[in-house]
Amino acid sequence: MKNNKKLKRNLLIVLLHLLGFPILLLLVIRNAKIVVEYGKTYGIFAYVGIILMTVFVVVYYVIFLIMNIRKRKSPIRQAITLSVLTFLMFAGLFLFISKAAPDKLLQITSGTISYEDLVDQRKERAKVNKKLMNDFIFLNTFANGNLVFSDSEVSETNSNVIIYPV
Repeated sequence: MKNNKKLKRNLLIVLLHLLGFPILLLLVIRNAKIVVEYGKTYGIFAYVGIILMTVFVVVYYVIFLIMNIRKRKSPIRQAITLSVLTFLMFAGLFLFISKAAPDKLLQITSGTISYEDLVDQRKERAKVNKKLMNDFIFLNTFANGNLVFSDSEVSETNSNVIIYPV
């Protein structure tokens, strides 16, 4: 009976952990898809949300494993410690994004892209940047003759290559 109770407790712990950070990480990946797809010009910055969430998950589970291995604290105290850790990670990220990021973004982009543009219109901004990148590629490759595709390399169904009339 005692083993059955312990098994149920461990299954509940695993289920609750799967409903926490891993699902949140999957949501971040799903919502970042448009930025990653259209934001190739951002380089590594298109993946910042996914990277930050992965770091948060790793930090959380490293602390969780350390506390479970030591078992010096009660389960309630461990839960409180992990809750405070989670709150501090997200609050720190929020404070950084709301205070430091807007000024840094204006400085990096010479005032051409504001923080509000990225927050309020991130999908539209990603599409605009993709079009700008495609135009840049066209003007610096096809239009000046530096890059020429044969007919066999370009097909109507290949969505990665944009054909512009010359």
